[in-house]
Amino acid sequence: MCGHTTVREVNDRGYECLVLSDCVGSYVPEFQQAGLAMIAAQGGIFGWVAPSVAYLVALSAVSPAAVSAATRRERS
Repeated sequence: MCGHTTVREVNDRGYECLVLSDCVGSYVPEFQQAGLAMIAAQGGIFGWVAPSVAYLVALSAVSPAAVSAATRRERS
C-alpha cells in the first residue's frame, strides 16, 4: 500500500517510476501482485515494473562498476 501510494504521488509530480518487483512486498502476497499490476496497467500509467535482475543487467550496460558495487553490497 505505501509503495503503491508513493509511486502514484511521485508520478503525479512528473517523475517516471520503476518499481523493482522483488524488492517490495506485502503481508498479503495477492495485494503485492495487485499493486504491481495497477502500477503497470495501461502501458505503465503510473510506472513500470521489473525484477531487480533486469534492472541490474540494464544498468551494467551503462555502468559496469555500479553493478559490481551493488552485488558486492548484496553479498555482505
